[in-house]
Amino acid sequence: MAGLSRREWAVVLTLAAVFAAVVLPGALHKGGDIVYEMAQSERLLRGEPLFASAPPQGTHWPPFSAVLILPFALLARLGTGLGQAAWGLFGVACLVASVVLARRWTSWGVIGVALLSLTAALQNNFRHLNVNTVLLALLVWAADELRRGRDTRASALIGLAAALKAFPALAFAIFVWRRRWRALGYGVCVAAAATYLAVLRYGPLDAFATVWDWVEVSGRAKSYAGAEVATLGMQKLARLGRAMTESAVGVGMLHAALAALVVLALRGSPRPEAAPAEVGALTLAAVLLAPIAWFHSFTLAFPALVAAFAACRGPSGRRRTTWIAAGAAAAVLLSGVLANLPYPNALAFVPRHNDTVGSLVLLGLLAAQRGDLKGPSVPA
Repeated sequence: MAGLSRREWAVVLTLAAVFAAVVLPGALHKGGDIVYEMAQSERLLRGEPLFASAPPQGTHWPPFSAVLILPFALLARLGTGLGQAAWGLFGVACLVASVVLARRWTSWGVIGVALLSLTAALQNNFRHLNVNTVLLALLVWAADELRRGRDTRASALIGLAAALKAFPALAFAIFVWRRRWRALGYGVCVAAAATYLAVLRYGPLDAFATVWDWVEVSGRAKSYAGAEVATLGMQKLARLGRAMTESAVGVGMLHAALAALVVLALRGSPRPEAAPAEVGALTLAAVLLAPIAWFHSFTLAFPALVAAFAACRGPSGRRRTTWIAAGAAAAVLLSGVLANLPYPNALAFVPRHNDTVGSLVLLGLLAAQRGDLKGPSVPA
């Protein structure tokens, strides 16, 4: 991986061990997400239908996840806590890999601030033992490969992330935007093959039926409060739009604004060193557009935060002050620390949607940084 010194490795692994010791004990008492998915892997082993019914809230992870989780499901046969602990440690290892890869782009200070901004989201991910740190490792790795000019490898990694949780497929848009059709086709094939082969044990035709069952069941998903996927009741961006305007027009305008920010963040000639910012922007947009998203999904804001904070170090004067202020605002909003503070009625939506507002501020900052032709790019 990255060329870290022994001292750096020692510090990283020590901090990772402390973090694991803090978050994993609580996860063993909760961690229901992975427990449910390990049961899905057991169904796959027994050849039972994977998606016969919808879970109490949310939806099943895609078929490929059942294969990824198989080793942890086998450990869970010796004790559910053992499978949970192993999955939690795997998630911590993926977080370490993401941090070490991001060190190739910028300084430890920038990475530290980004992680501090996402402490609550990371803790929430491990409390539920979700899959976000695994997705993060794949997407950060893809950004690093893209930065090195390895389009095919980057696309394959995005394809695996898409097979694992579907919504990261939006990151394929970078290949569409750059007209890198061969890389795009390779990644789509990886995602499709991983999904199909995961359920091939049901038979060549029944494998397709199983995938369709997942799509159908996912369309009926609901949150714990009864919000439905079909009505965008669980989409982060739509919920913010309704809180602000209470109309479908306002929701549509907010989606259009998000699309404009992403286009602005991608515009200009291709620059390999800008790949982390581009992948980060698309990943964050995918979280906002995902039909089902929770607070822990904002763990995936890490590459966008790293790219934005790294770029803030370059300019001077008023522009630098503005960028730092915007970055600080995005970090504070994403951290969730404002959720319990009192607000005037005009800003009542902030405590409920601070993570979404922070994401939009961060995307705006990435768009502004990309538009500054004389400004810095993410350090190579």
